[in-house]
Amino acid sequence: MKASGHNKKDKVNIIDDIFSEIEKDIENDLSFSTNSKDDFCVTIRRIFIKEKAYRDSTLSRDTLIKRMDTGRSIFIKRFQYCFGLSFRECVNRLRLKESVILLEQSDLTIEEIAEKVGFGTVRTFQRQFMMMYNISPKDYRKGKRTQ
Repeated sequence: MKASGHNKKDKVNIIDDIFSEIEKDIENDLSFSTNSKDDFCVTIRRIFIKEKAYRDSTLSRDTLIKRMDTGRSIFIKRFQYCFGLSFRECVNRLRLKESVILLEQSDLTIEEIAEKVGFGTVRTFQRQFMMMYNISPKDYRKGKRTQ
């Protein structure tokens, strides 16, 4: 016995349509958020991890502030909340982690690696690598190849 003019399959389709419309509304409503800090974290991680924005040697905090349409102090606080690091520290760590992989798994020169991961100069790459790992990129590669 039917309670209304719709059968069970029709009701499921109607519910699916309603949820689909709600999802569209949420996607279109940029102010919809459960936690704007967490939304910021998701967005910035997408920019860094999926887009690999850290590889751009011209990347700056101000570039991302404009892109994300947020204020400077809010950006700085939220970035610290997400990563526990300053913007520059985070970018350098991402670049260095990728450089380690390239040193171990590729035959790219040190210069090519520095450019590929986003360091403006080889010298900056070498200095940052030495600060992080207490060894030069060249010596690191040699050590890994002899193992």
